[in-house]
Amino acid sequence: MNNTTKYDLTILYVEDDRISREVTLDVTEGLFKNIIVAKNGEDGFLKFQKDFNTNKEISLIITDIEMPKLNGFEMLSKIRELDKDIFSIIISGHSFNHYMKDISKADILNNYLPKPLIIKDLITLIDDIIIKIDEKLQFKKKRSLYVQYQNAFDYSAIVLKTDIDGIIIYANDAFCDISGYKRDELIGESHNIVRHPDMPQSDIDTMWETIKAKMVFRYQNMKNKAKDGSTYYVDVVILPILDENREIYEYIAICHDTTALHNSLLEERKAKKTQQIFLANMSHEIRTPLNGVIGFTKLLKQSDLKDK
Repeated sequence: MNNTTKYDLTILYVEDDRISREVTLDVTEGLFKNIIVAKNGEDGFLKFQKDFNTNKEISLIITDIEMPKLNGFEMLSKIRELDKDIFSIIISGHSFNHYMKDISKADILNNYLPKPLIIKDLITLIDDIIIKIDEKLQFKKKRSLYVQYQNAFDYSAIVLKTDIDGIIIYANDAFCDISGYKRDELIGESHNIVRHPDMPQSDIDTMWETIKAKMVFRYQNMKNKAKDGSTYYVDVVILPILDENREIYEYIAICHDTTALHNSLLEERKAKKTQQIFLANMSHEIRTPLNGVIGFTKLLKQSDLKDK
């Protein structure tokens, strides 16, 4: 790492000894744009709490252990009640073995540095933690995007999620509304709970073959059965969701209600058929007397010819 580079991160540095604090700050001020300094454990906790409550994010804590009011472990314990994933580095004049039990409990086995501090070791450890912080930030961004996408789907579509065996693990309000089931009646049940008996088994088989092959399945006007036995129709897209190893993790079905359109088209077809029958009957009724008139006219013409 280039020591002239400053990370755009906020760290909390807690140290009660002035000389140790100045030495460490000489290094960290060259690495981070924003450093919050506290002189004891209680001061450190209160400053972390203040930033946490104002939605500012401290990414890393560097702290001594033996301090007045709250020691380093006590401070970290209180801080982790607010942010259980906060990264931390312990710096202490006592040996690792002296604090082994507390270090293991605090889950910071690899983040311990002894005094007097070796600057190179501190920079190497910070570099390693920065990579983990970046991974954490990327995960949070992806998670935030995922939540926003799911909210968008929930507002605009009927959404159902199942595990790899087709067992329902999530249903949004729109799915509950159209199916007539409460969410707790759906979770843990097979997706077949809404399958209409008129749905061809061949279509269901094709669906499973498609999504198990990690492809998207689309179906127009899928016929489903609601809890009260009524029928509804949806256009559905089913997508397999893959994990980091590109194995299927779950399935998500995104649907749009086409019941009204289906019924409208059905009524239109019925009306058209009724109209065709009516016109056919009218045509027959008109043709029958007309044929009589034509026949009578022909007889008259034949009679006239005979007279001549």
